[in-house]
Amino acid sequence: MNTRRFIAAMSNDIRFQYRYGFYLLYLVISVVYAGILLAVPQNWRTMAAAVIVFSDPAALGMFFMGGIVLFEKSERTLDFLFVSPFTTSEYLWAKVLSLAVISTLAGLAIAITAVPDTISPAILAAGLFTGSVLFSTAGLAVAVRVRSLNRFFMVIAPISLILWIPPFIALGHHMNLWHLPGLAIWQLHPGTALLQVLLEGTGVTKTPSAKHLITVAAWTAILLPLAAGKVKGMVRELGGMQL
Repeated sequence: MNTRRFIAAMSNDIRFQYRYGFYLLYLVISVVYAGILLAVPQNWRTMAAAVIVFSDPAALGMFFMGGIVLFEKSERTLDFLFVSPFTTSEYLWAKVLSLAVISTLAGLAIAITAVPDTISPAILAAGLFTGSVLFSTAGLAVAVRVRSLNRFFMVIAPISLILWIPPFIALGHHMNLWHLPGLAIWQLHPGTALLQVLLEGTGVTKTPSAKHLITVAAWTAILLPLAAGKVKGMVRELGGMQL
């Protein structure tokens, strides 16, 4: 990976996201989320904050990645991009990290606004960043292999359920709604591990988050080469598509 070329690619991605309103959309969503949290009773607010900031990297990163990649395909940007020395790894990391930065900043802003007295900024930022990388990579792996938004949503929907349902089942255990046997096994799930980190980051629990961050990072390490292979396949098969 060429560092200078990668920095230029990431800067271009940030400018693209800003120009096409992704930052504005993040701002609007963050304001809405913060307003919802401020309306929640104080004794429920930290738990609600953890759930809402979980949705930030999990939902927005994954679906925004699909929109960005499919837009580039429709504009045939990739046809010109990959005739240059630009590599697939530079493309993947520029996309994933540029979204991770905005997702982390948005999540921190929401939490600081709603629960400023209970958050641990470093833990929360680590969870938001690693979670965004994980979910954005999943979105990228799907987006590079489909040709329309309809197809993207059809493929990403079951993946989203797989990533979302176990964390909320585990959340019911923390809220004493039910007893979940084998919780340690459930926490090996990437979404559940991420939610554990965010629960500590917002002050809901005091469970050490290091092992959960390692779990999320391990799943990301597995997913990244799979996504890189999908990107290489896309480059070999570049062609037209319809939004």
